[in-house]
Amino acid sequence: MFAVLAPLASVLAIPAAAQEAQEEWPQYSRDDASGCDVTTYEDGAQDLSCDDGSYGAVWADGSGYRYDAASGCQTDFGTAGEIVYDSCAEGGGDGGDDGGGGGESDQVYDEATGCWINDYGDGNSDQNCDDGSWGGNSGDGSGYWFDGASGCYNAWDSSGATVDEWCEGDGGDGGDGGDGGAYDEATGCWINDYGDGGGD
Repeated sequence: MFAVLAPLASVLAIPAAAQEAQEEWPQYSRDDASGCDVTTYEDGAQDLSCDDGSYGAVWADGSGYRYDAASGCQTDFGTAGEIVYDSCAEGGGDGGDDGGGGGESDQVYDEATGCWINDYGDGNSDQNCDDGSWGGNSGDGSGYWFDGASGCYNAWDSSGATVDEWCEGDGGDGGDGGDGGAYDEATGCWINDYGDGGGD
């Protein structure tokens, strides 16, 4: 009989207001110091959208990405917090799964798709395409893709489950517009043109 009452007692010990708060997902908060809005999901994943145009996500497995609007750089990190891709790292490279220095990438242009493909040789890769599409895959199976034609972004975790998605103009995460992704060979930089006068 006690075994039947024990779960009931634990529910009754939580005030009703706290029970309701626990069931409301996602939860929204504001970090005034950084000027960012944070959305937290029931599984612990978080989305970040900042006043300066920066955005990012951390998924339940601890991996994620961050786009810094000031520098125009995107950094992807693995489940242990190691950098697996840095769009602004000199010479490409990814931090390596062992947290070591930036590995060299083997970059090739695929004429069939119109994409530059960086293969880091450790399961990590990324692509930047002529049509404005871009994305990457991590060795753990997680990844992200922005489709230049539709203006939609999708990210998934190591199980393949979608963890973040938005489309330009929908007011979602990263909704300041996707990047146009033009590569300037003279500087070796990807230039993002958001079509609203902003760029990096």
